Amino acid sequence: MKKISIKTGVTMIELIVAIAITSIIGTGALMLHQNSVKIASAGMANVEMMREGKLILETIREDLKHACVPYKDSFSISFDNIVQVEFSKNKGLEGAEFSFLRFKNKPDFAVMGYYEKDYMLRALTKITYRLEKIEDSELLKLVREATEHKGETTVATLTERLNFFNIKPVEIKTETADRWLWNISLQLSHKSDKSSVILRGENCLSFYDLVFSEFYQSVSLFPDSPRNWNTGMTFSPK
Repeated sequence: MKKISIKTGVTMIELIVAIAITSIIGTGALMLHQNSVKIASAGMANVEMMREGKLILETIREDLKHACVPYKDSFSISFDNIVQVEFSKNKGLEGAEFSFLRFKNKPDFAVMGYYEKDYMLRALTKITYRLEKIEDSELLKLVREATEHKGETTVATLTERLNFFNIKPVEIKTETADRWLWNISLQLSHKSDKSSVILRGENCLSFYDLVFSEFYQSVSLFPDSPRNWNTGMTFSPK
């Protein structure tokens, strides 16, 4: 009996279906990979921004905690005058400066004659936070400039991802006493353009802090008293 052989093959329709299924699976896998890369990149950027934002807040908090005014016969100050703010009406945040004096962490005293007495005056440092334009970017650069009483100046760039920044005085009223604090607010972004994504708040991290001024509290309660360790001046007998 003659054996009949049957040849099998793939029709054009089956080939097209197989290619289509493979393309769908491949496209889905590629999109999944791309989304995973985007999520991972955004996550890493957010972690970096979180670290950067915390360091900026710590630096500003340390400066404002030691913010003060120089002694001139007696103290007559307004809290919102301790930090001097300069804005450009035409440029908005670009070029804005926040300047004030602060005590140094390590005391640097100088003896000065005053009203026939010797005062140990603690040297001050001028601090300026300046917002600078970055070329080809809508974001700003936050620069900290510290000028010592001897004229030495140190400049450091804190971030190049700044989307918003402000330091403003806030009054908190209580039954016993009113307190003034500085409200720090800043926003960082890892996008360099003002896309609708940024305007919706995505790809951005916002940071806030409140800083209490021991100097102002001491001076406002006892304006004519000599400064102590808290306010930076001590008497030295002749």
